[in-house]
Amino acid sequence: MYFKKTIFFIFGVFFSISIFAKNPVLNIQHWVLENKAHVFFVRRTEVPMLDMAVIFSAGSSLDGKTKGIAALTNAMMGEGAAHFSAEQIAKNFESVGAQFNTFVNRDMAGLQLRSLVDVQFLNSALKNFKTVVSSPTFPKKEISRIKQQTLAQLALQNENPSDIASNAFFHLLYPHNPYGHNPLGNSASLRMMKQKELMQFFEKYYVGANADIILVGDITTAQAKNIAENVGGKLPSGKVAPILVKANNLTAGITKYIPYSATQNTIMLGQVGITRENPDYFPLILGNVILGGSQTSLLYKAVREKNGLAYFASSGFDPLKYRGPFIMALQSKNTSAKRALLLTKNVFDRFLNEGPTKNQLLIAQQNLIGGLSLAIASNRGILRVLINIAFYHRPLDFLNTFAQHVSVVTPLDVKRAFRKNLSADKLVTVVVGKKVLS
Repeated sequence: MYFKKTIFFIFGVFFSISIFAKNPVLNIQHWVLENKAHVFFVRRTEVPMLDMAVIFSAGSSLDGKTKGIAALTNAMMGEGAAHFSAEQIAKNFESVGAQFNTFVNRDMAGLQLRSLVDVQFLNSALKNFKTVVSSPTFPKKEISRIKQQTLAQLALQNENPSDIASNAFFHLLYPHNPYGHNPLGNSASLRMMKQKELMQFFEKYYVGANADIILVGDITTAQAKNIAENVGGKLPSGKVAPILVKANNLTAGITKYIPYSATQNTIMLGQVGITRENPDYFPLILGNVILGGSQTSLLYKAVREKNGLAYFASSGFDPLKYRGPFIMALQSKNTSAKRALLLTKNVFDRFLNEGPTKNQLLIAQQNLIGGLSLAIASNRGILRVLINIAFYHRPLDFLNTFAQHVSVVTPLDVKRAFRKNLSADKLVTVVVGKKVLS
C-alpha cells in the first residue's frame, strides 16, 4: 500500500494567534547553515516527539507557464528517492511509527516529519526523511499516478461550488499576477508536464539558500543542530527564489455569476489585501475579528443570527508574500441570497465608514490575547506558527510582543487602516448558483 500523503494549503495562521503579555511565549533559537539554510528550533519536553518541517519558497506563484508544476513536484516527494520505491519509503516510515507528509500553497512548499525521539525510532525516521528531501527520483510510473490523482481532484473541484467560487475569485482578483491560477494547475498543463521539468523545478528551488528548517520537540539544541545539518545541510546552496511583483489593486469592482444547480448560492467577495509587513497589520487583523472573524462578528450576527439569511458569513485576510486577498464568504438559500449579499456589502460599507466601538475592539483584543494556549497547545501548533514566522521573515520575538502590539490599537486605528487598505466600490464578487442581482 502506498503511503498516504496530503497536499494541504496553509492560510494565514496568525488570524487566531494571540499572546499572554508577561513571560516569553516561545524561546525560538535560530541559526544559519553553511549552505544558507535557516534553522528555527523550539525545545518542548512535554511529549517525547519531534515535529520537523523543511520548507522552500517553491509555491505555485513560481509555476511560470507550467501551471501546477510546484504542486506536482511537491506531491512527488516521497514517491521515490535514491534506490527506494514509494512503497519502500512508506514502509520505512511506518516501521518506526513516523508520519510524513507534503504541503504546498501559493507561496511555499514543504515536507513534514513527526517521530518519537527514542533513538531507535528517530534515527531511522530521519535517515528516511533526509533521503526523501535530498534525493527524489521522480519515477515516471509514479508521476503518471499522481497526475491522475490530481486530475481527479480538479474534476471534483469543478463540481464543488466552494472550489468553483474560490478559483474564479482568485482568477478575477489576480488577472496579471501568479496568484491568479489554481495551485493544482489545469488538465492541459498536467498532461503535458514531463519528468525532466519536475526535476529541473526541484533542482532550482529545493536548495539551501531557499530553505527554512523548523524543529519542535523533545531534543537538545545540540541534537537539533546535528539533525538540521544532517537532513538539510547537504542540499546544494543554490539561489533564493526570485522576488515577484506585488499584486496591484483593481481599479473597479467586478461581479461574476456562475450558474450552478443547487438549492443554495455560494458567494465570495473581496479584494487584494496585505502582506505581513503592512504597517496596518495589527489594526487590520483586529478589525477583521470584529467584522467577520468570529461567531460574534458583525457579519455573522447581521446575516445569520438576526436575519437568518445564510448558513455562515465570515471574513478574513490571507496575508501572502505578494499581497494575499481579503475575503468575505457566505452560503445562502437561493431565495435569500440576494438579500444576504446586499446585507453583507452594507455591513462592510458601514464598518469602513464607522469603524468599531471601544467595546467591540476590547473584546477582539481580549480574544486575540487570550488565545495563545490554543494556538500553541501542541508541537504541531508551534510548528505551524514557526513555519509562518520563518517563511515570512517575522521577528523572532513576534509572539512575545504580539500582546503589546494588539493592546495599543485604538478604534480610530482600525477605522483608518480599513479605509486606507480596503474599498467598498472595488470588490470582486463571485456568485455560484442562482443569479443574484447586484
